[in-house]
Amino acid sequence: SSGINAEWPLRPGQRGFSKAAEVAARSQAMNGLWENLLVARTKHREDLETARETQEKIDTMRLEFAKKANPFNNWLEGAREDLLDTFVCHSIEEVNSLVTAHEEFKACLPEFHQIFLDIQQLQQEIDVIATFGSNPYTNLEVDSLGTKWNELLQLIPQRDQLLQDALVKKKKVPTATLR
Repeated sequence: SSGINAEWPLRPGQRGFSKAAEVAARSQAMNGLWENLLVARTKHREDLETARETQEKIDTMRLEFAKKANPFNNWLEGAREDLLDTFVCHSIEEVNSLVTAHEEFKACLPEFHQIFLDIQQLQQEIDVIATFGSNPYTNLEVDSLGTKWNELLQLIPQRDQLLQDALVKKKKVPTATLR
């Protein structure tokens, strides 16, 4: 091994050295300590490598979270603004156009719901391995996205009702009075 030679410098009884056996025993003890140190060093290196790999995985996952969460948040905010926009329609065609656009919007909701579920799943995976620290790539949190998502879902029926009310109103007004 790479340890200290237990027989160096003297062998028991060589040149009349009376404590050669004691020196040899101490040398063997030092060899044992040296071997323990080598084992501990190897384990420490392995632990550091594992910690580095884990941190890289967390970092990659947090970056992925930011890449998904930021655009999703932007979409949520834009959709919310669209749902809260007031509208003035001068014809039934304009109302029908808004109704069609709203129905198209509602048709894409399952796709965005899946994106939200993917973001939630990713955050759960991060939480399992990341016991500390925040995401350096975004200040968005999955809870705030969930709140915005739920608010958006509550605005949809309200917008449905506003559009239906506008449609009924325009159907009651004769075309000649609109111009």
